Amino acid sequence: MIPPKELRERRQWLNWTNDNGNKIPKQVNGQYGKSNDPTTWASYQSVKRVAEKFSGIAFVISDEDDFCGIDLDNCLDENGKMLDWAIPFIAKFSPVGYGEVSPSGRGIKFIVRGKKQEGSRCVHVVDADLKQQVEVYDKARFWTITGNLYAGCRSAGDGQAAVDWICEKFLLSPRDVATSPQPVHIPEPAVEPRYRPVTVERTELERRAQAYVEAVPATGANRNNTIFKLSGNLHALEHEGQRLSAGEIQSYCEFYNGQLLEPLEENELQKAIRSGMTNGTARATKANDARLVIDSPVDFSQLTFGDAEIPSSAQRSLNPDQHTIPLELIYNAPGLVGDLVRWFEKTCLYSVPELFFGCALAFMSFLTGRKIKDGLNGRTNMYILGTGLTGSGKDHARKAIKSLLIACDAEEHLAPEDIGSSAGLSKQMVEHPATLFQIDEFGAFLVQVANKMSPHLQAVESDLLKLYTSSGSSWKGRALADIERIPFVNQPHCVISGTCTPEDLWNAMSTAQVHQGLLGRLQIFEAPRYVSLTDNVPLRMDRETPPQEIIDQVKWWLDYEPGGNLNTENPTPKLVDWTAEAEERLVGHMRNISEKRIHEDVISAAIWSRSAEKAGKLALIVAAAERRWVVTKDDADYAIALQNCLTRKLISRINMHIADNPMERAKKKLLNKLSNEWMTKTQLSRKTQWVKNSRERDEILLELLGAGLIQCREDLNTNPIQKSYRLVGG
Repeated sequence: MIPPKELRERRQWLNWTNDNGNKIPKQVNGQYGKSNDPTTWASYQSVKRVAEKFSGIAFVISDEDDFCGIDLDNCLDENGKMLDWAIPFIAKFSPVGYGEVSPSGRGIKFIVRGKKQEGSRCVHVVDADLKQQVEVYDKARFWTITGNLYAGCRSAGDGQAAVDWICEKFLLSPRDVATSPQPVHIPEPAVEPRYRPVTVERTELERRAQAYVEAVPATGANRNNTIFKLSGNLHALEHEGQRLSAGEIQSYCEFYNGQLLEPLEENELQKAIRSGMTNGTARATKANDARLVIDSPVDFSQLTFGDAEIPSSAQRSLNPDQHTIPLELIYNAPGLVGDLVRWFEKTCLYSVPELFFGCALAFMSFLTGRKIKDGLNGRTNMYILGTGLTGSGKDHARKAIKSLLIACDAEEHLAPEDIGSSAGLSKQMVEHPATLFQIDEFGAFLVQVANKMSPHLQAVESDLLKLYTSSGSSWKGRALADIERIPFVNQPHCVISGTCTPEDLWNAMSTAQVHQGLLGRLQIFEAPRYVSLTDNVPLRMDRETPPQEIIDQVKWWLDYEPGGNLNTENPTPKLVDWTAEAEERLVGHMRNISEKRIHEDVISAAIWSRSAEKAGKLALIVAAAERRWVVTKDDADYAIALQNCLTRKLISRINMHIADNPMERAKKKLLNKLSNEWMTKTQLSRKTQWVKNSRERDEILLELLGAGLIQCREDLNTNPIQKSYRLVGG
């Protein structure tokens, strides 16, 4: 395992030798190195090239960077079992740190982003006789790197909270541990809102309406959907037979829109208001055929695609409103897709429904490869990426799929877990024209492609793009001198089921990747944050043993041969018809997209342009999951509702994270760290240690203040004066 990119890209590396048990830092030329002298340091590539001449390589933790190292000495016994005293430390740092087993094989070392509190010691002794202790360093320390990864801890993430915990609990004297001072409230000048409902004498109905509007958080997240719901609920509000007029509803919605960080444009605002009054919460009963079109966001709680029970662990893992896909859509997924999701849920340590759902759809996409098509020759091939934090449980569903294929005696369908070259990809597709790639850390591949770091990976991206669009025709690989060796596949069906951390996905992405790269083709399923263990932690060795009914369904699809075997050169897929109602629904959706994108920004238009095709693929998968050879209107409604949700979320994430220059990217990252609550500058500095220095941070804050995106207040009772920041509208 190579160290993470955030370490490799820094010129802070040394070699080291073992001198009677002492680790001696060495420069690449063999002379002594120093952890406090940058002139002796080298690049990662340089120390790696000469590593065989030394005992190993080491990263220098410097006062100039934002890294902190935590070393748990002798926390493993002779059999590699973790000792009890280390468990709290592992629990704190493994979710956020890059972790390795130390050179001795008896310790575990982490690197995180964070800095120690002033006055903190470097060592906490657990047992002096057994040499068990915890060492914490954030400067002038060279840190041996073994590549012996501990428990999948691949990234040096934000560990400031964990560092604060270890300092306050173990490294500070009791008198030095103080709670954070509460900022003194300083009244701010009143700001006249952009819109305000005009009333002279307020009735009870108006007071209720105003209270309701003020209670809706002005976060700016999913603006269309929020205003759609706001309009619909105001439309349904009633007091002693009185209701609000259309003009009053519009006035309240305009008032709310004016409080947003980035208010909707006027035409979008009016569409959302009108749609909410027409298709939102009706005054009498909910309309039975509410249209799920892109300019009319849907209240998913009103949808009844099924009656499956949502597991308690999924309900409590987050507030249901915080899940990135409504739980009703996930657990009411039809047929085999829903069965897989519920199996993943029953056997998991951590409930991450979005990732379970994405993995189940990818597997269903693979099973139907080269076996079904629709009347427009549409196929079910999909590229699906699940994003989750390190240690959040994002690998569980992928491992379960492996065990499922093994239980079905179908190990030959387990593709390599990485795509290292165009030649390797071509060989796999020729031998297995319907292939499922289950790839961990797929975001790292996208980042390397985006940064043009590896020409051979550029070739892989190009091949993947062509394979995606060639599923209904044929694909010919790259030209070779020996023309007979040029790879050729008729109706290739390449499916990707990848996982990565959000940071890996969005790091270094640009708008070019949206238009030309894989990003626009991906279906991204996002697990929002860490969750608690499930109710019944399944620690049995057989916890991933698939149920027989699922094995039977998978075997049916593996054995299904519509006019030819899966791997024949010219398969004849089964035609899956669309009912007239389903076809009308999808065509109407396509028409809405074509009209909407005319008025959208370039990025949003590009993403929406691919949305109808993706919805068609999802509808085919939904029908196939129940082994039906016809797509109904219910299938189309379900697929479009899901695709609209995924598309809006993708556009939201692009707007939050992607920028074409370093300053814009830095501003977006800093904005994402702020909330509606006041944050002191000290707290903000800890959360934004990726900023080069305090001067650059001040410049970013000034620009955001000038743009009216954030607010600042000063606590005059502190010395020096303490500044605090929050998002506008907090």
